[in-house]
Amino acid sequence: MRAGKELDALIAEKVMGWVSRTDKNEFAWWASDNSDIPKWFTSQRNFRPSTNISDAWLVVEWLESNIGGISLESHCDEKRYDFRVFNGSDLIAGRAETAPLAICLAALKCVEGGNANE
Repeated sequence: MRAGKELDALIAEKVMGWVSRTDKNEFAWWASDNSDIPKWFTSQRNFRPSTNISDAWLVVEWLESNIGGISLESHCDEKRYDFRVFNGSDLIAGRAETAPLAICLAALKCVEGGNANE
């Protein structure tokens, strides 16, 4: 999967557990529950974990709190990044040309039940 709005929306919904909200002025945000005042308040246009490392780090923090051990490795000679999550005895990995994308791919595999062998 490529970096961009579609992947960012999947991360917000499936990983972070956020729901999309819009007010009467068409201002959109992601909310952590169904309330009108979200705990996490992030502009929908500004939450870009697949391309923005600070947003991707919110995903890392979520993984660390909810899944298990994590490891981010850079392979500069290959111009690839590996992001690994250890979930019990399972290794779940994302590999991509950028660290944010690698993080998002691994996170999505974690919630969808994928593993490094797929």
